[in-house]
Amino acid sequence: CSLYEDCSTTRTVALNAEVWFRSVLTYDNWGDQVTSQAAFVEETAYAEIYSSSTTTCSNDYKIEQKCTTTNACSVEECEDYCTADDDCWFIFSLQTGGCFLYTNCEETRTSGAAGSTLVKGVTTQCDGVVVDYDAISAANSQPYDDNYDILFADSTTTCSTTFKLSQPCTASAACSDADCVAACTDDSACTHAFSLNAGADGGCILYSSCDQTRESGAAGNTFSKLTSRRNLQSRRRLQDILRELSPFSNPCPPDPIRDDEVVYSDSTTTCSTDYKLSQPCNANNPCSTSDCFNSCLDDADCSFFLHIGDLEVDGGCMLYSSCDSVRTAGTNGYTFEVVETYPTTTQDPNIEPEPECKYAEYCVFDNMFQTKKACGNIEIERTCSNGNPCDLEECTNLCNLFDGCEYVRHSVLGACLLFDECVDTKTLVFKGTTYQKPHDFTTEEKTTTTTTTTTTTTT
Repeated sequence: CSLYEDCSTTRTVALNAEVWFRSVLTYDNWGDQVTSQAAFVEETAYAEIYSSSTTTCSNDYKIEQKCTTTNACSVEECEDYCTADDDCWFIFSLQTGGCFLYTNCEETRTSGAAGSTLVKGVTTQCDGVVVDYDAISAANSQPYDDNYDILFADSTTTCSTTFKLSQPCTASAACSDADCVAACTDDSACTHAFSLNAGADGGCILYSSCDQTRESGAAGNTFSKLTSRRNLQSRRRLQDILRELSPFSNPCPPDPIRDDEVVYSDSTTTCSTDYKLSQPCNANNPCSTSDCFNSCLDDADCSFFLHIGDLEVDGGCMLYSSCDSVRTAGTNGYTFEVVETYPTTTQDPNIEPEPECKYAEYCVFDNMFQTKKACGNIEIERTCSNGNPCDLEECTNLCNLFDGCEYVRHSVLGACLLFDECVDTKTLVFKGTTYQKPHDFTTEEKTTTTTTTTTTTTT
């Protein structure tokens, strides 16, 4: 008996045998087996954070350059180099064939050539990529404060003397890490500070760059200044991107229900030909409205379709990517938009659906599922934040405890916002789902305050 974790490649052995493939069984909510599928195994994968851009990671975080224009490699080969290096979390694959590996990407630079910057993550069961934000943060140099990172900690490696600006402190006139960093802050040309003796008082050297390094005779901490508001903004933008890729809740949303809605009915007004994708049916090869809809579903770029003629009669069909501008066609027809909705409750398909938001279930409100769209009304409470998250069950329980709470928004990072109404909408930074409290919900958990009245009788 031999056990394997993978069987993507095979070999020939001397004796015949049976090879068994381990699978898992999936059941629906009523205990019936619905499918049999292989056990899911995570694999290393990459998500793009800067696409076809000259913006990429700072050279402060560069591990090495694996490929060049004269010794080019593909994006996939660049990813493989990073996968083989435990310290690598980011790659920059140039359109000219170059490949750079990085430990971090909080600060950025402008490259001379465009390319794609990607971050290392793992696959999910819904074909997405999830990035371990906390692992990247832990693997990289710890921040000293809001304005400096420790580039080299307790190390003899520091910036080249080519970039030396000044030496405000020496062994005989020593200063602390904080004093050395303060001296760099006071010098607008300073980008890096080397504080010798790593925590104890010692010398201090300021530099204008750290693109090249040297080995010092004594160890110390080299600090990297987040030199401008632009760098601070790029750092926050990266954190936003990675947090979006590190969902607090299950990364796999339910499959959307795709349907069509009439935009222009029995009208010559339809989408502009600027957005035309194809014409799968015409007068010589007509099709039904249903066939036209299915043709649109088969095209990932299709958002609108036109059925030419009467709805009940086969006719022409045109597919469009958008309908931001319109035209006047020569024949009447019906223009439809493909819309996606998400299931809000799980019910036995053999039972007639009950009205929305029954049985003490919180339902997705107004299709606001995994979107940056949120209620625009004033929050009555923000019980959890992205930095201090809670799960969806905790969020809905908190709504049950607050008088007037009718809607909750739970973000992918675990923030929980409570609203008493959701008439207006606004756009937030992070995606989340807005739920409506069940109409017939009554709770026994609501906190009550018992007031005791004491009556005093005067004789």
